[in-house]
Amino acid sequence: MSANIRENNNAIIKGIQENKILEIFEKYYADDVVMYEKGDSANRVGKYQNRKAEEAFVNNATIHEAKVIV
Repeated sequence: MSANIRENNNAIIKGIQENKILEIFEKYYADDVVMYEKGDSANRVGKYQNRKAEEAFVNNATIHEAKVIV
């Protein structure tokens, strides 16, 4: 893994651990991001649609731990 990818990955994990999910989303996700939830066949396309989903997640979830499993 290149140093830049590792640094970005570490920054994303740290942001999630610090409950800065929306800030991380704004900084690291592309305007044309496509996301989907497991079991849902409808993809969310674009940063605007995905931001709404992330906001709903942030407002309804409590994160107790975040880690990378390899």
